[in-house]
Amino acid sequence: MSVSDDVDLYWFRWKALFLAAVEKCVPVKVIKDTNSPPWIDGEIRHLLRKKYRALKKYRENRTEQRKRKLRSLSNDIKILVRHKHRDYLNKIVGSFCENPKLFWSYHKAVLHHRSGVDSVITHNGQTVKTSGEKAELFNTYFCSVFTSPNTVPSTMPSNPNRSDVEISDVQLSVEEVELCLAGLDSSKASGPDGIPAHILKQCSKEIAPSLCALFNHSLRTGRFPAEWKNADVTPVHKKDLKEPAGNYRPISLLSIVSKVMERCVCNRFYAHVSRLITELQHGFMRNRSCVTQLLPVLHSISKSLDRNTQTDMLYFDFAKAFDSVDHAILIQKLKWYGVTGQLLSWFKDYLNHRYQRVVIDGVASQYLPVTSGVPQGSLVGPLLFVIFINDLPDSIQEQTSSALYADDTKLYRSISSQSDCENLQRDISNLNTWSHNSNMKFNASKCKVLTVTRKKSPVLTDYHLDNAILQRVQQENDLGVI
Repeated sequence: MSVSDDVDLYWFRWKALFLAAVEKCVPVKVIKDTNSPPWIDGEIRHLLRKKYRALKKYRENRTEQRKRKLRSLSNDIKILVRHKHRDYLNKIVGSFCENPKLFWSYHKAVLHHRSGVDSVITHNGQTVKTSGEKAELFNTYFCSVFTSPNTVPSTMPSNPNRSDVEISDVQLSVEEVELCLAGLDSSKASGPDGIPAHILKQCSKEIAPSLCALFNHSLRTGRFPAEWKNADVTPVHKKDLKEPAGNYRPISLLSIVSKVMERCVCNRFYAHVSRLITELQHGFMRNRSCVTQLLPVLHSISKSLDRNTQTDMLYFDFAKAFDSVDHAILIQKLKWYGVTGQLLSWFKDYLNHRYQRVVIDGVASQYLPVTSGVPQGSLVGPLLFVIFINDLPDSIQEQTSSALYADDTKLYRSISSQSDCENLQRDISNLNTWSHNSNMKFNASKCKVLTVTRKKSPVLTDYHLDNAILQRVQQENDLGVI
């Protein structure tokens, strides 16, 4: 392939050659889809087949000997299933931290969990039943949460000099690409291009050089292949009734090859930007977690209780945070962190002209444009979101503490008088100004106030977000801890 090729042509040629090789060299095996629990393995299935054969013989000739053999096999199967189930539970307990997926597969098997779409879906007074109608309705609903493209607000500084080091060109090595290919999760579903992860992983050494050339061509030209911007979306039920479309969340499937490139770029970009991310951010950052976010907060509250003062904690909820990221503002913020040249052009093209469709029971909706947000299901997206929200704590006064876990934001302050409450209210107003300037709105109805104190008569005040009074609660789920 010529280095002058358009990146889309480059990709289509590579895909055609790869799929042709797969069709020629990879054998096809039909696997029956079963609903058996995960602890039902080959040994149990072997005994089940023996039991079915014994049952067939017994029905042909009901002798006492055949009856005893059938009963013996049935007892052996019951005992073996019990042992396998117990071993599986022990495996879950022993590997929960390293492999939480094992627990959730057990959870689904026991509860016979079904996350599929209901037979009837409703939204805005409209009721649909066929797969095609449901796909169109869901896609319209999911796309309705996107924000309109905006210009960068005049109040936003153009260059706050957050980085004295620029990153403009990225040249990937074959070794990097091979490592990312080898690290693929073989169980992940294919994206719209139909290329499976397990074949890419098994062929990592052979295809790494050609993919590395494709990725570097993309970075050198500042272009992201258009087909990689298409997402297949599956609606997954999240809560309450299954009929309303609003009770579903979208799960996007992207091209696996595109995610390999994202992983390579993300590794390089993270090395540049990680030192510039606030220590108050604990989401999507290496060696940080829910625990590292909660511990300083708990320590601060404990100190206030020891001094017999109260702590007012404010929990903020962004409305569709990841879907609301304004691309123009994000690009401006990338410049703050030293992203220039072809890499900046690559990020611009990566974000623009994205499309999604909803697929239900093999029936796809029409593609609709994705006008805002970081790509759901992507690898670069979470890091871009962290950069987008990174300057939020700058709007908070020094005496007020803040803590972030991705978009989960909370403020907390030791309260001794009404004056402290007024200062905290000013921080809320400053935070609200940041949200308006960043074109990312709070959902005031889900923002909460929690006062932690031993006092019988604490200092209580109504905190406002715009014209809404924040709801005061007696307890709150804080990153899974109540």
